[in-house]
This record gives sequence, C-alpha cells and structure tokens, in this order.
Amino acid sequence: ALETQGIADYFNVSVGTYYNLHLIMPTMHIPQGFTLEAAERIKQSVTRPVIASYQIGFPAMAQSLVAENRVDLVGFVRAMICDPEMAIKAREGREADIRFCVKDNKGCIGRINQSKKLGCIQNPEIGHEASGGTYPVASQKKKVLVVGAGPAGMEAARVARERGHDVAVIEAADQVGGQVNLIGKRPGRGIMQGVSRYLKHCLDQLGVVVQTGVTATAEDILSRAPDVVVVATGSRPKVKPYPGDYGPPQVLSGWDVILEKHPVGERVLFVDEEGGHHAMSTAELLAQQGKKVDMITSDLFIGIRLAHRGELYLGRQRLLQLGVTFTTDVEVLEIQGVVVTAREIYSNKTIRYEGYDTVVLDTGNQAWDDLYYQLKGRVPELYRAGDCVAPRGIDMAILEGRTVGSRL
Repeated sequence: ALETQGIADYFNVSVGTYYNLHLIMPTMHIPQGFTLEAAERIKQSVTRPVIASYQIGFPAMAQSLVAENRVDLVGFVRAMICDPEMAIKAREGREADIRFCVKDNKGCIGRINQSKKLGCIQNPEIGHEASGGTYPVASQKKKVLVVGAGPAGMEAARVARERGHDVAVIEAADQVGGQVNLIGKRPGRGIMQGVSRYLKHCLDQLGVVVQTGVTATAEDILSRAPDVVVVATGSRPKVKPYPGDYGPPQVLSGWDVILEKHPVGERVLFVDEEGGHHAMSTAELLAQQGKKVDMITSDLFIGIRLAHRGELYLGRQRLLQLGVTFTTDVEVLEIQGVVVTAREIYSNKTIRYEGYDTVVLDTGNQAWDDLYYQLKGRVPELYRAGDCVAPRGIDMAILEGRTVGSRL
C-alpha cells in the first residue's frame, strides 16, 4: 500500500515495537539475521529497494545477501559508529583492521537513552570529535614502558607508538585483555573478546612487543630505565566488602567463580551490588550448571544498570527461566561463615540467609594501584589509566589510555 501510494522510496525493515525494544536495539544475545525473513518477504512484494538491518554480519554476510538478491541494501549504524572506515577496509581487503562492534550497547544506545551524548566503548573519538583522531609526531622519542595489557594499557601503547615512541608492554597474565577475558567467559558474551583482538592486532601491526607472564615490581621497572611508565594494572574485587569472618572456599567473588578457583555448591546465595552484566551473567553461568541460585540486592531490581542498554528484558528472562530468584531492597549487614545477615531497607526487618553451600559476592572492585604509588617520584614520567585510577569500564579505560598516549 505504501508503494502504491508513492510515499516510500525504500523500505528499511524492523520487527521491533515499543513492547519489545530489545528487537530495535538488539544486543549480542540476539542472533544474527533475525529480521531477514521479514525483509525477504517484503522484497518479494515490492519493487522499491529493501534494506535489511540489525545484526547483519560484515562483510561476508552482508555481501552475500546483496549478491544473492535477497535484499537490495544492508544497513549499519552501531558498526559504523565503532569503525566509520569499515566499508573502506573491507573493500581494500583489510578485514583484520576493522574494529568490529561487539553490540555491548553501553556507549551508543545506553548513553542516548540517558540523554547523554553518543559514545562508543571501543572508539573514544565518538562524542569527542573536536579533539580529532590524529596525533602529532612526538618532538622527542621516549622509551615508554606500559604495565598491563588490558584495554587501557594496549590503547596507551598503540597511540604512543603511532606518535613515534619506543614502546614495550608487560602483562602479568599469560594473555592480553585484562578483565575482557573474564567477560568473554560469561554466557553469550564471548564476542567481547573482539575488543582485545583489535587492540592486540594494532600493536602487532605497529611492532609493539607484549611480554606476557611477567609480574612487574618497582625494582624490575627501574632496572629497565624507562623515560615513561604507564601503569594500567586494573582493579580487583573488594576483599572484605562486609563485616564478619568469611572467605573462600565458601564465600567467593564473581571472579573466583569465572576462574573456577573453588568448587561452587548446589545452593548459592548471590549478593548483587553491581547491577549489570558482571553479576547477572555470572549467576546465569551458575544456573546453567544446575545450581539453585537466589539473588539479593539493595537496588530496586536485579539488573538495574542494564535498563537503558536494552539488556534488561532478556537478561532477566533468561535468569528466571533458569529458576533464579530475585529479592530486592535488601542490604547485607554482616557475613559469618556462610550465614548472611541483612535487613529489609524499608521495614528495617532483620533477615538471616542460611542453608546455602556457597555465597557469591559481586560488590564492585577496588583499584589495583600499589605499583603506581611505589614508582611515584622514582621515574621521569609516570601515568596511570583505566581501572587502576578508579574501577569503571572498557569505555573509560580506552579513553584514558588514548589520552595518556597522546600526552607523552
């Protein structure tokens, strides 16, 4: 009817509505090509061009859809926010150089839904366009040592090397990526490893050597006689967020669970003060393993920080379908052994949670900044970036890494 009336030049197909917003702003948990059936049916019925959008793989999937005449065009938005040159790189056969969107939604959809300026967790130029994406060649070549090969450290190393500095990176773990590696181990979030893949690829292209499995001490660093040290050592879970006598193997952090440091019992009480993917995805992993998981939080609801990212509906649905229970408006007061004492925030009623095999705490991280303070005043130039400044996320880590690299 729209075509007959001559009021449409083309059709861009969406299957989402106000009542299923997760199909309009799909995350990594939505499968590729979920709009294709509708787009192909419309193409069979009209003569005007039809665009397929949402979760289309690039470049192979997009090229095949057009080549096979299944659709006329393929639309991308978030992918081109993440890497505006993606089409050029694909045309030139440089697919490995593409900074692929991981559909995390924090910087783009998440910020727009909070009435903030557009951003991107991987591309810090977005929202900061006035600063430009190029950096002047350094007036003086310096010997730069970056400690930590997470997003902040790798981005700092990349920019410093592009500006002409002599850059080396050391990392305590046996692989680069930092906390991105933990994120990628959680259900449905393996695509997040693309953040590390791209940054490591850039360092390889620039000839920056990353030494893994090297635990840096202040003395080791000083023996290398660097002109500049960038500390990007990240953060670690809070060790004792509540009063009491407790700890492993009965009371674990989310990291302990992901890294399988200790066995987890069949009945799990999960204390969620993180309110996002870290807690929900870890609880989902345990539930998939057959554990009976009860989540408690002082927030208004479980997953509160995912609402603006279009992740809340499906995240809660997956947990509830796996039998996870939610209790909100509960503040933990003390932990003794495996018994948790809490209070209902509005009634002040005391609650004792007992009978659990394991308690998992996701209560945020603390900066891992000892090395920075040990080096302060002992090297010509000292910087830090990412979570070792203050625990936040990939977006701030990469932004700070770029800022530090551009200042050297």
